[in-house]
Amino acid sequence: WRLMLLVTALASFGIVVLYSAAGGSMTPWALNQLIRFVMFSGMALVLYFLPVSFYARMAFPAYIAIVVSLILVELVGGIAGGSQRWINLGVIQLQPSEFMKPVIILALARFYSRLPVSEIRRWNAIWPALALIGLPWALVIVQPDLGTATTIAVGGVVVMFLAGLPLRLFI
Repeated sequence: WRLMLLVTALASFGIVVLYSAAGGSMTPWALNQLIRFVMFSGMALVLYFLPVSFYARMAFPAYIAIVVSLILVELVGGIAGGSQRWINLGVIQLQPSEFMKPVIILALARFYSRLPVSEIRRWNAIWPALALIGLPWALVIVQPDLGTATTIAVGGVVVMFLAGLPLRLFI
């Protein structure tokens, strides 16, 4: 709750700044920011109360759904500024690569949690993880979005390291 209090204080300060920047008016920026903050804070609280087992069960289905959406970006995605990163849903423009950042971590954590400890230092623990990282990485690098692709790769490699893969493999 302390973290939520700090985030609320920071968001409140930002809303006051936007209110001031609009000459003492809640529109056009402060009201939008307030609505988004309340909406996403509510979503964060819902996610907080979900059991950890839910995240474990949803890791692979979420991974597959986001990979499919990354393929859809290539097929029907909108082009802006020389890159093709978004799917237009009418109300919002969705950037699936942003969802892959946390999901790659969950999917690899789930993969290594299901693997017997004796298998962690074998090739069978490395190549599936590299495939799980490589597929979304390649789809994001084609967009092109080097920053997000690097974040996906680094997040995946960190999970591999934390899972207990030998340091020599990373050197």
